Amino acid sequence: MTHATRKPHDADCPGTNPDNSTEAQRHHDARTRLIRAAPRPEVVAAAHFLLHQPDAHLYRRRYLELLTHTTGPDGTVTEYAAAEKYLLKVH
Repeated sequence: MTHATRKPHDADCPGTNPDNSTEAQRHHDARTRLIRAAPRPEVVAAAHFLLHQPDAHLYRRRYLELLTHTTGPDGTVTEYAAAEKYLLKVH
């Protein structure tokens, strides 16, 4: 395929953009998802501590029950706030 016959939305051609978003916007969206996905250090510490307890399966089960999932325009969104509060409370 020559450059003259290439369509601006060809998915198999490097440098094309099928969803009309800018590179900066896609980078920002990916970075925002990563920022939201990272739990606070105290939550991580509580999770590590609780997972080493003899009854860790009970903590894990309750944590998973407290997660809420909603579908938004960008896909499924998982809310961790209640589950994280639980970990901090029982830690």
